[in-house]
Amino acid sequence: MVIRKVFEITANIAIVVVCGVLLFTYVTRRTIRFSGGSFVASPPSLEGQVLQDVSGYRWSDRRDTLVLAVRSGCHYCEESMPFYRRLEGLEDSGGLRVHVLTVVPDGPLAGRKFLADGGLKTDVAFSTPLNSVHVSGTPTLMLVDSHGLVKRAWIGKLSHDTENEVLTAAQR
Repeated sequence: MVIRKVFEITANIAIVVVCGVLLFTYVTRRTIRFSGGSFVASPPSLEGQVLQDVSGYRWSDRRDTLVLAVRSGCHYCEESMPFYRRLEGLEDSGGLRVHVLTVVPDGPLAGRKFLADGGLKTDVAFSTPLNSVHVSGTPTLMLVDSHGLVKRAWIGKLSHDTENEVLTAAQR
């Protein structure tokens, strides 16, 4: 009876340990970094991708564009709104060398409400499927040149240091 009880306890501990190792392995292979208090899933590389023009916006009309890919219901997007408002203010005051374009997969009605609630008034491409700009998750920021080439990309809720990196890239 005692041997059976010890065997059951040992087997249960072994199962828990194996499950923990499998979960740890899965998470570490699916993550690229820890950013802003959350793990960011490993996306396909965006840098070097060439994007097609979106919703009447032509990359060639600007030297560079900073694309904000956001969607309603994304709490990281909502938490990032103060930084996006800062970018918008810098563009309005001439403090950025790039144009800010917000890409939203939501329709115009839901998208306008989401952006208005966040205090954003940037140039917007509504109803744009995120996969059409090679984005797999939100929020995503991309620095795109006049040929549609993604020069830099930042994914997920950004840390203060990474926000500064975006600012530096957008102000050069």
